[in-house]
Amino acid sequence: MKDFLVKVVVPVMAVVIGLLITVELIARNKSTDSYKIKSEYLEQHAEEIELLVLGPSGAGFGIKPDELDKKSFNCAGLMQSLLYDHHIFKKYFNRFRSLKYLVLDINFIGLHVNRICPGYDGESKIIHYSIHFDAPFYKKNFWDYKLKVQKNLLSLRKEEIPECDENGFLTFYPNGKDFKVEAANTANYYNEMVKRTPDSVYKDNLLLLEEILTICKSRGIKVIILTFPTVYISEFINPEYYSEMQQSLSDLQEKYDFVYENYTDSNLFELSDFYNANHLNPRGAVKLTRMLNDSIRKWEGR
Repeated sequence: MKDFLVKVVVPVMAVVIGLLITVELIARNKSTDSYKIKSEYLEQHAEEIELLVLGPSGAGFGIKPDELDKKSFNCAGLMQSLLYDHHIFKKYFNRFRSLKYLVLDINFIGLHVNRICPGYDGESKIIHYSIHFDAPFYKKNFWDYKLKVQKNLLSLRKEEIPECDENGFLTFYPNGKDFKVEAANTANYYNEMVKRTPDSVYKDNLLLLEEILTICKSRGIKVIILTFPTVYISEFINPEYYSEMQQSLSDLQEKYDFVYENYTDSNLFELSDFYNANHLNPRGAVKLTRMLNDSIRKWEGR
């Protein structure tokens, strides 16, 4: 038995451990990983940032920092929920010494989900927040580590990890074919995600958002919450979710005096401004970012 362990089990275990380490190193060092690029930028330039963008992919594809007068960085990401916005903001807050503006993307279900609920099929993205931003949302036991490695393997596919430019702006998304069909599918996906998310998550997200708002208010940082442009999705989303989100933001706005702009189905944008039903393309991003820049100039009396 001892000989079997020495000759068979030990070498097999060595190979498995070597494979785990290799996969982890590849996942941490994949050059096109926007999560890696963004975390490294914050590590090197957090003190210089005057305007920071957080939120899910609507913001990632929707705000182009090089169109802004302020030193800006887009740290929004694919399926990035308030849980991760809060973590990133708190992680670097003491280093955001020049920060004057915080732009947050709250979409249709931004207050309803946290992306780590059971059954959520975006877990292959979540691992990157653990790897690159030290997000403590994975338990430290063997089976969770096994899951982590499996998700790394899935995430190494190019289509799973969007690329970004040096300012964090996400640079590519496949063009949609039938926006109406995609909108229905996206809205149904959102509706189902909310259904399988515990009700407590909504209250938790409000607390996370309030903590961000409280910190910003105490430091004189102007918060700009945006619901990014979409087409047709509002026709299919559960109206209760949308109304609840709108009411919560209205209540918070009275208390914290932030700016809120809702671009849902805005007539300021055309279909040619979109990759698909819920992501602006670079043309649309330039249009929205210039609108934001004009607003900042007016606030500052320029």
